[in-house]
Amino acid sequence: MLPCVLSGFSSGRRAPPPPPSRVPAKIPSAAPAHPPPAASAVGAAQPRQPGLFGQMASTAVGVGIGSAVVSFTLLYVLSPLITIC
Repeated sequence: MLPCVLSGFSSGRRAPPPPPSRVPAKIPSAAPAHPPPAASAVGAAQPRQPGLFGQMASTAVGVGIGSAVVSFTLLYVLSPLITIC
C-alpha cells in the first residue's frame, strides 16, 4: 500500500517532531533602530525631472546606439549568411 503524501496522511504513524532550533529568538528592542523621518508640513520634495534638452540628448544617444547595433548585426552577422547570385 502506498502512503498518501499529498493529503498529509500516512500509514497511521506521525513524523517525529523537528529538532529544536539552535538560533536564539530575536528580542524586540524598546526603540526602533532607525526612527521614521519627520513629516514636514510642506511635504517631500519631488525629484527633479530632466529638461527638454536632457530628453533630446538621451533620445539621440538611444537612437545612435540602436543604429549602431542594427548596422553591426546586418553587416557582420547576417551578411555572411546572405548569398547573392
